[in-house]
Amino acid sequence: MSSLADFPEVTGFFSYSRDDDEAFMGALSALRDGIQRELSAQLGRSRHDFRVWQDQQAIAPGTLWESEIKGAVAQSTFFIPIVTPRAVNSKYCGFEFNAFLERERALGRSDLVFPILYISVAGLDDEAIWRNHPVLSIIGQRQYVDWRPFRHEDIRAPAVRQEIERFCSKIVAALSRPWLSPEERRREDERAAAAAAAQAARSAEEAARRQREIEERRLAAEATRQRAAEDAARRRAAEEAQRDERERQAADRRRADDEARRRKAEEEGRRRAEAKASGGAPALAPLGPKVDVRALLMSFEGRIGRAMFWQGTIFSVMTAMLAIAVSALARAIGFASEVAIVLGAIVFIPSLFASIAVGIKRLHDRNKSGWWLVVLYVVPNVISLGVIGANEGIAVLSLIILLASYAISIWALVELGFLRGTAGPNRYGEDPLANA
Repeated sequence: MSSLADFPEVTGFFSYSRDDDEAFMGALSALRDGIQRELSAQLGRSRHDFRVWQDQQAIAPGTLWESEIKGAVAQSTFFIPIVTPRAVNSKYCGFEFNAFLERERALGRSDLVFPILYISVAGLDDEAIWRNHPVLSIIGQRQYVDWRPFRHEDIRAPAVRQEIERFCSKIVAALSRPWLSPEERRREDERAAAAAAAQAARSAEEAARRQREIEERRLAAEATRQRAAEDAARRRAAEEAQRDERERQAADRRRADDEARRRKAEEEGRRRAEAKASGGAPALAPLGPKVDVRALLMSFEGRIGRAMFWQGTIFSVMTAMLAIAVSALARAIGFASEVAIVLGAIVFIPSLFASIAVGIKRLHDRNKSGWWLVVLYVVPNVISLGVIGANEGIAVLSLIILLASYAISIWALVELGFLRGTAGPNRYGEDPLANA
């Protein structure tokens, strides 16, 4: 356990009235110097790790800021107030006194104020008076040193030096008493509280254990009943769910049959209307079930008939033409060529994506893999680009290759645009003309 005397730096606070020090030609400052030298010797300290703080500037005129006083008090471990009528009536000395009392409470001590009665103060001898005074009430309750017999003596006089020695020995004794820091006191309190709590917990644990056993038996019986009720409820819910599922499936089948009959009737009516409008000529075969635009242009799944293929192709061509127009317009209004190309590409990419999606679904209708687009779309374009960049010395060969490219393109046009798809379902889905 440490003490306040073990602090790395020990500081005292010397509170006095500047006017008193000036009136007695620096006698109070000399007293502080004598106390500091004696305390330094008794504590075995040097000026580097011990001092008695004294304001050398001013107190009474109010030139000492409160923050400076609080900072000095916050570093102090003991307080020496010089008690005189001026000091007692000084609001600055009173502020220092109250600031250190807060510091003393924070240190957990009540014996670190060492008053020196330097000049007689009216009321200090009358308890009825000093108990109602904010400063004298504290001084009256503390053991103060009566310095009145020595205040006219030279500070170097033997009697004065002996009195300083006795005064300082009291301070050293107080600083050397065992002391717990606030953190250590908190830990001690926590340990005591923990011990008391542990004892209380042990006292209550046995009763709690017996209560738990009773409660566990009750809960076990209740859980058994609850599980039996839950099992019965699950069985009923499963039976109801199966019944509801059967009813839902039957309703779905009925709705699907009704929808198929309705579509068939609508198609039949449309064909009759078309035949009547064409003067009795037979109507063209239906092009398949209705397909929404998003499925037509963005999906790679399923099948489409020839009519849907041509609709998608027309969209792709129109979008490509729009991309060319956007690029040309961007150049015309002053955009850089790179920007114009990027704007055109932004419009062209959806066209390319739609063309690929339409081609793949049309190949599916022909019961072919979508990879055939590499042969039908990519190969002719690659061949054409190669022929354009070929040397004029191989003109005959280039012509033959170009004719082959045209042949593949014609094949692609016939394959995708004119030949009927697989009749009935194939590996890619239902026949789009199944309801025709």
